[in-house]
Amino acid sequence: MKGIGSPKGCSEISPGWSGVTPGVYRPAESSHPGRGARTTGKRNQGWLASHAHPWRISFRTFGAVLFFLCLVAYAQDATRTVWDGVYNEEQAQRGRAVFLDQCSNCHGRDLEGADMTPPLTGGVFMSNWDGLTLGDLADRIRVSMPLNSPGTLSRQQTVDVVAYILRFDQFPAGKEELPRESPALKQILFKARP
Repeated sequence: MKGIGSPKGCSEISPGWSGVTPGVYRPAESSHPGRGARTTGKRNQGWLASHAHPWRISFRTFGAVLFFLCLVAYAQDATRTVWDGVYNEEQAQRGRAVFLDQCSNCHGRDLEGADMTPPLTGGVFMSNWDGLTLGDLADRIRVSMPLNSPGTLSRQQTVDVVAYILRFDQFPAGKEELPRESPALKQILFKARP
C-alpha cells in the first residue's frame, strides 16, 4: 500500500517507509534485539528529540540573545569618551584651585609646560593621551605628581585636576562629576577628536 505523500512505490520497495507521516523513514525491526536498524533509529530519534524540543531551543536562543545584549551593553559602557560630558563645572573649579596651588609651578598657569615639563594642553598632549583612558591619566597624576612630593594628592584632588584639564582643553562638561574609583575612570576613553 502506498503512503500518502510518499514517493511512488516506496512502500513496496522499502517496508520501513512510513505511510502515516509523509517523508519519514522508519527502519524495519531487527531480528537481533539491541542491534540493527531499529536501535539506531531510536538512538537518532532520542538525540533529535532532546535537541529539537521547542523549550530547549527557546532557552538556548534566549541565552544567546542575553549574552549578545550583555556584550553590547559592555561595549557601549566601555566606549564612553571625554566627549560625553564626564565631569561637571563645579569639579573643574575645584581642580583649578588644586592645579594652581600644586601643579602650576612646573606645568605653568596656562598648562603650557616648560623645558622638561610636558604640556597639559595642545596637540602634543592630545596625541600622547589619545586612545588611553582617564584612569591612566589619573593614575599617572596620583602616583608621580606633584614632582616635589609625589603621591600626596588625594583621589578626589586628582580627579578634580583631571576635570580641570578636560575643561581647559575644551571638552564638554556634563551634569555628573568624574568618579574617584580607578575602575570607573578606566572605562572613559580619552579621544582627541569626537
